[in-house]
Amino acid sequence: MVKITLITATRNSARDLEELLRNVHDVVDEIIVIDSYSTDNTVEIAKSFNAKVYLAKPLGYVEPYRAYALEKASYDWILILDVDERLNKKLREDLRNVVEKFNSKYDAFSILRVNVSDVGKVLTTFYPHREIRLFKKSKALLKGVIFEQPKINGMIMELPEDYAIIHFLKQKAWLVSAKKLMKYALLDVQQHYETQYLRKPIGKTLHIFSPLTIPLLYLYYLILLAKSEKLINADTMISVMVDLALYRGIVMFLQRIRSKRKKIVAKIIEERGLLYFLSQLELHELS
Repeated sequence: MVKITLITATRNSARDLEELLRNVHDVVDEIIVIDSYSTDNTVEIAKSFNAKVYLAKPLGYVEPYRAYALEKASYDWILILDVDERLNKKLREDLRNVVEKFNSKYDAFSILRVNVSDVGKVLTTFYPHREIRLFKKSKALLKGVIFEQPKINGMIMELPEDYAIIHFLKQKAWLVSAKKLMKYALLDVQQHYETQYLRKPIGKTLHIFSPLTIPLLYLYYLILLAKSEKLINADTMISVMVDLALYRGIVMFLQRIRSKRKKIVAKIIEERGLLYFLSQLELHELS
């Protein structure tokens, strides 16, 4: 019988964690929680579901914790969920059967991720957006860098769209603070030596002269989106500005002005992974 380990990261996430574990605890065989020294009852809730809890210093983003937790997992099949995510009804009901059925043929599953807010489904720029959140540890590589998807050395199956991970937004997808945007842009620059967002000559030129060209980048991305025949609504139009034109324009600008030393560090992280630089990050298991 195939066994599955759930991995999640927490920081003062008591309410969200309880709802997540109620959603998924009976379809997995092991729960690993990496907690950043929460001051609420997050840890107590995790332990009430028989989770293995490890404490790690706060970093502000989840990817390094996922990579560390992978090493602690007892089973080969891994399910990664954030505390604000849930399995939809069909995926929850069929997850174990799907893994059992395709265990010998596939090494990972690509799953639709749907954003939902108080007003309903939020169709951002990236919809339909898929992520690899269910995979074999023995076939996966995680380096712990931001926005990372596991690199799978094997076969990946794309699950039908009636299987989905629901991402509950606490606010509209496009209401991103300037502080958070800059934080991730700086992390992006620290961890990636080269970010080739656009390969066509027009796109490259617009990136080279960013941030002056951010309004033109916005129009360029809207044209590309229209050509892809994806749904365009108010959410997608604002998401194009924040997630693509503004964010990527800032990242490309910061890459151009960073020091030689930072370039070298970014190249090493890109090649060897962030965990190479975070070896001092210790996990302390709670008994």
